[in-house]
Amino acid sequence: MDCWPRTARNFMHKMPSVHAIRRMRLAAMLLLAKCLLTPAAAGVLIHSLATHDQGLTFLGLGMLLLAGLAVLLQWSVSNRANCPLCLTPVLANKRCVKHRNAKTLLGSHRLRVAVSLLFMRRFRCPYCGEPTLLEPRHARMH
Repeated sequence: MDCWPRTARNFMHKMPSVHAIRRMRLAAMLLLAKCLLTPAAAGVLIHSLATHDQGLTFLGLGMLLLAGLAVLLQWSVSNRANCPLCLTPVLANKRCVKHRNAKTLLGSHRLRVAVSLLFMRRFRCPYCGEPTLLEPRHARMH
């Protein structure tokens, strides 16, 4: 009989470093910003063109510029945000074959990983299917 409780925390993989955790969280925030800013900017631009409001047009263009910046930053950061087991970038658009049990959020595997990273501090890799906890493998001793 095992003396350790059999919880999910015992069987999850962990991130190699604190820097890897920060990189994953930043890439997830940028992906969510991109997914939220793009439709919002489009809506503001359509409304501003329908009402001939120049101030809203500039606001919509600024939001679109900010979304473009989020796309570029997310692309550069997410290429280094890897699953600790299979080493595949989980927040990059890699077009690799996904695990047969990989789930989506609004049709996107990356969006599901990003939301789960930010709100639950863990994720399941869509490529290898293994759960990962956003904690460093080894805590440093001071």
